[in-house]
Amino acid sequence: MDVDKLVDLATGPGGALVIVLIFLVGLYRLSRDFIIPMMKASVDRHLDQVDKMMNMHSDEHRAIMDVLTSMNGRVEKCRYQEGK
Repeated sequence: MDVDKLVDLATGPGGALVIVLIFLVGLYRLSRDFIIPMMKASVDRHLDQVDKMMNMHSDEHRAIMDVLTSMNGRVEKCRYQEGK
């Protein structure tokens, strides 16, 4: 093979196809080794924050319900005393 044929192969559609394949393999490896683990860690961190918020919300809800129950008892006690 002479140089002209090699240049034609390297710069023609075959060469472009090889470059695209190399690019796609690199993109696959990049996503497999870095992007997917990084996204997994980010999602796990987000879900942990959501769990903490839900627990905090449950505690706040329980405290609010206790206060409302106590207030309801006081109101009923006042109504009962007014009725006498």
